[in-house]
Amino acid sequence: MKYALFALANEATGEIINAYVQDCNVDIFEGIGHVAFTHDIQEAKHFDSTIAAMEYWKRQSRVRPKRPDGRPNRPLTAYTMSIETV
Repeated sequence: MKYALFALANEATGEIINAYVQDCNVDIFEGIGHVAFTHDIQEAKHFDSTIAAMEYWKRQSRVRPKRPDGRPNRPLTAYTMSIETV
């Protein structure tokens, strides 16, 4: 069984996403990160387990590991996610 991350919304902006994570680079743009989304679950990034999906979601930037408030910089955690079965 495979799993995919489904982004519901961006918590910081309130933007509704409703799409699957296709790719994410947490180090690009000086650690701000960039996420590519898709509406096609077959084009989404697939994971072998829910644990692997959660670990991907919680990845910390190596370029800027801390936010200005001192907490870990994990760009994908700005999004409310669910894990869907592919």
